[in-house]
Amino acid sequence: MRFRFLLWLVAGLMKRAGRKNAEFQKKIAGKKAVIQIATADGQLIRYFDFADGRVSSTAGGHEKPSCTVFFKDAAFGFSALLPWNKRLQVSGIQNGNIRVEGDFSLFLWFQSLALVILPGKKY
Repeated sequence: MRFRFLLWLVAGLMKRAGRKNAEFQKKIAGKKAVIQIATADGQLIRYFDFADGRVSSTAGGHEKPSCTVFFKDAAFGFSALLPWNKRLQVSGIQNGNIRVEGDFSLFLWFQSLALVILPGKKY
């Protein structure tokens, strides 16, 4: 439940940043990509669609994602997506708890967007 809420919250923050944050707008300008976040068992899936300088997000899977990030389970995904857990993200990729299919550079780009939308301290 927390992972689902976190993804919903990130979607809302990105939509808002797309309207109000100049740095975020600059990062998504001209980008066309669909980033999908999912648990390995497929129980939880949400995608983020970046097109024409806008971002939209929907629960469920996309037909043709540019990049899909699979987390071993929702609890691990929640912990790994928190911005102060960079070591967990790196170790998760190394030990297979995080698997990326598609363009890995889009996953890194998506992570950089998350840092822009966070209020206050940058991690």
